[in-house]
Amino acid sequence: MIDEIIENIDKIINDLSGITANRLSIINGKYDFTEYGPIFEENAKLILDKYASMGDKNNAVIAKCIVQIILAEIYYQKNDCYDSLIMVNSALAFLEEEGNEEIWIVGRFFQMCIMIVTGQVSAIYPLVDGMETRIYKNGNKELIGNYEALRAWCALYDNARDIIDSWMINNAPNEYGEMRLSDSFAYMVKARIYYMQERYLACGTLLKYLIKLLENNNRYMELCEAYMLMALALYADKHTKEAFEYFEKSLVIAMNRKFVRLLADEGEAMYMLARSYKRKAAIKDEFLNTIIKASKEMALMYPQYLKKYKDGFTKFTEKEIEILRLLADKRNNKEIAEFLDNTPNTIKHHLKNIYGKLGVNSRTEAVEVATKEHII
Repeated sequence: MIDEIIENIDKIINDLSGITANRLSIINGKYDFTEYGPIFEENAKLILDKYASMGDKNNAVIAKCIVQIILAEIYYQKNDCYDSLIMVNSALAFLEEEGNEEIWIVGRFFQMCIMIVTGQVSAIYPLVDGMETRIYKNGNKELIGNYEALRAWCALYDNARDIIDSWMINNAPNEYGEMRLSDSFAYMVKARIYYMQERYLACGTLLKYLIKLLENNNRYMELCEAYMLMALALYADKHTKEAFEYFEKSLVIAMNRKFVRLLADEGEAMYMLARSYKRKAAIKDEFLNTIIKASKEMALMYPQYLKKYKDGFTKFTEKEIEILRLLADKRNNKEIAEFLDNTPNTIKHHLKNIYGKLGVNSRTEAVEVATKEHII
């Protein structure tokens, strides 16, 4: 099997175009290295030494960077963030100055993943902004699309709704046309945003289309992620039986290929699902326990990740939502009362409750906050 690994790396080095198949991954790029994880780890030094001794110095460095990024991805997924950071930083030291753009953006992505896991999400945005010039200068449409989706993905952990909303309006791919494998990362980000917006039907529809495409092309790592996201959406929408079925599919792939972080990085949503699944299945499984522990840590670190926009506010009644919409239309109390067939005093009573729930003191503030928080 080590010969297969080296043969595939040789193919990549001889033709660097499309090394990632337009993904933010090398192990899940043109070739699927995830099945080689343990073999790659055991023979890491042997593989690195082989390419360090290449006659062409530039090719030797590129080859070393590729191997280091692959190792960084493998270490990260099995939750060994320390060794992953060592590998990715070593590769980026060269790739920052020159080298293949696709390899560089993968290295950057996993550097960001590690920063998120270690609670440094606020430090990510300067890195994301710093990527913009180089990516747009290159002009590769796929890299630009991945960069824009990457920025929205980062915003999910920080609950930066302005960035999220802007991406959904201006840059998110359309799942109702012909879906492309090269947009898979962006589709996964969009599915997460649908989940956060409690649009579970839209989330499930997108994922069904995507899963069919991934199954037809044997994209196991992305299938693991898509099955997981489908399970989260179904569980949140109270379809527990179906959620557990998709979660089991995801677990099978994750256990076989040591994808700890792929599941655990979903934080509270994964923690609640995995814990519920464990109780229902009544099983004792070390891998599942690892997922539960790691996702709980993420939930505590990022309590607002994937939380719906209305979280943090007392639930609004249907009548209060109607009044808020009419306030946004700049109607006065008499006009609102006439429209809703109420008295002006009743409207005043509802407005008092609305102000209290929103923590505001005026009609203008009420509309501003309700709009910003997507209550209306």
